[in-house]
Amino acid sequence: MIFMDWRMSGKLTILVKFLDDWNSELAGNKVLVFSQTKKILDLLELILAEREIVFCRMDGDLPLKQRMDTIEHFNTL
Repeated sequence: MIFMDWRMSGKLTILVKFLDDWNSELAGNKVLVFSQTKKILDLLELILAEREIVFCRMDGDLPLKQRMDTIEHFNTL
Protein backbone atom coordinates (compact mmCIF):
# COMPACT_ATOMS: atom_id res chain seq x y z
CA MET A 1 0.00 0.00 0.00
CA ILE A 2 1.35 3.44 -0.93
CA PHE A 3 0.95 6.19 1.64
CA MET A 4 1.32 9.91 1.16
CA ASP A 5 4.11 11.64 2.96
CA TRP A 6 2.30 12.26 6.25
CA ARG A 7 4.30 15.46 6.72
CA MET A 8 2.09 17.02 4.03
CA SER A 9 -0.87 16.70 6.39
CA GLY A 10 -1.10 19.48 8.95
CA LYS A 11 -3.29 17.38 11.24
CA LEU A 12 -0.92 14.41 11.22
CA THR A 13 2.10 16.67 11.70
CA ILE A 14 0.51 18.21 14.81
CA LEU A 15 -0.58 14.78 16.09
CA VAL A 16 2.91 13.32 15.65
CA LYS A 17 4.53 16.31 17.39
CA PHE A 18 2.05 15.94 20.24
CA LEU A 19 2.75 12.19 20.51
CA ASP A 20 6.53 12.73 20.41
CA ASP A 21 6.27 15.33 23.20
CA TRP A 22 3.85 13.20 25.20
CA ASN A 23 6.04 10.11 24.85
CA SER A 24 9.21 11.87 26.01
CA GLU A 25 7.82 14.13 28.73
CA LEU A 26 5.02 12.10 30.25
CA ALA A 27 6.37 8.57 30.31
CA GLY A 28 3.89 6.14 31.80
CA ASN A 29 0.82 8.01 30.59
CA LYS A 30 -1.46 6.78 27.82
CA VAL A 31 -3.12 8.38 24.82
CA LEU A 32 -6.17 7.13 22.92
CA VAL A 33 -6.35 8.07 19.25
CA PHE A 34 -9.58 7.47 17.36
CA SER A 35 -9.97 7.45 13.60
CA GLN A 36 -12.94 6.94 11.31
CA THR A 37 -10.82 5.13 8.74
CA LYS A 38 -8.51 2.13 8.89
CA LYS A 39 -6.17 3.75 6.36
CA ILE A 40 -5.33 6.46 8.88
CA LEU A 41 -4.77 3.76 11.52
CA ASP A 42 -2.44 1.99 9.07
CA LEU A 43 -0.49 5.20 8.61
CA LEU A 44 -0.38 5.92 12.34
CA GLU A 45 0.84 2.39 12.98
CA LEU A 46 3.79 2.98 10.65
CA ILE A 47 4.59 6.35 12.21
CA LEU A 48 4.45 4.99 15.77
CA ALA A 49 6.56 1.95 14.93
CA GLU A 50 9.12 4.19 13.22
CA ARG A 51 9.33 6.29 16.38
CA GLU A 52 9.42 3.22 18.62
CA ILE A 53 6.30 4.38 20.47
CA VAL A 54 4.46 1.49 22.12
CA PHE A 55 0.90 1.18 20.86
CA CYS A 56 -2.10 -1.13 20.74
CA ARG A 57 -4.32 -1.18 17.70
CA MET A 58 -7.97 -2.12 17.69
CA ASP A 59 -10.24 -1.80 14.68
CA GLY A 60 -13.42 -3.41 13.36
CA ASP A 61 -11.55 -6.39 11.86
CA LEU A 62 -10.26 -7.57 15.25
CA PRO A 63 -12.17 -10.61 16.57
CA LEU A 64 -13.93 -10.13 19.91
CA LYS A 65 -11.47 -12.31 21.87
CA GLN A 66 -8.51 -10.35 20.55
CA ARG A 67 -10.29 -7.08 21.32
CA MET A 68 -10.64 -8.07 24.94
CA ASP A 69 -6.97 -9.15 25.05
CA THR A 70 -5.94 -5.83 23.44
CA ILE A 71 -7.96 -3.82 25.96
CA GLU A 72 -6.44 -5.81 28.83
CA HIS A 73 -2.94 -5.29 27.41
CA PHE A 74 -3.54 -1.54 27.00
CA ASN A 75 -4.77 -1.28 30.59
CA THR A 76 -1.61 -2.95 31.89
CA LEU A 77 0.86 -0.74 29.99
